[in-house]
Amino acid sequence: MAQLQELLRMEVPTKMAGSAPPVVAKPGQPKDTDMTCVNCHTPVQPGWKFCPNCRTSLPAPVKFCVGCGSEVTPGAEFCSSCGKPISK
Repeated sequence: MAQLQELLRMEVPTKMAGSAPPVVAKPGQPKDTDMTCVNCHTPVQPGWKFCPNCRTSLPAPVKFCVGCGSEVTPGAEFCSSCGKPISK
């Protein structure tokens, strides 16, 4: 009975015309990330370029140098602080 009540609480939102289906977490599924879309707050995963719900462009992930910990400029091949190669 408790499992049935849990399933009933997890209603799937209705699909809006012209939009992708919302991302819904399954019970017991590990949480991959705490990232959400800045527009509609739908959970998104690292590496996604667009929100699957509202198609908003997502920010590129920030990279840090493994040698010195400095933030790396997107597209850089070497760290501007310590000169170490940036792993891809």
